[in-house]
Amino acid sequence: MIINWLHRLQNQGIEMKIAIGTDHGGVELKDKLKTFLTEIGHEVDDLGCYCTDSVDYPDYGFSVAEK
Repeated sequence: MIINWLHRLQNQGIEMKIAIGTDHGGVELKDKLKTFLTEIGHEVDDLGCYCTDSVDYPDYGFSVAEK
């Protein structure tokens, strides 16, 4: 559903700046999402985490929420 909405925005020439972040368990999915969003024309602010070392997810959730 949200993917369709993002494609509609792209087709209308609307670009968004989207902040994303994750804990260590979601790094691979976050990277795929970042690639997808960039490919359809949106700007992505990747706030981490950037490795699979154990981290506390609230730190990254807070950073995304602040944006």
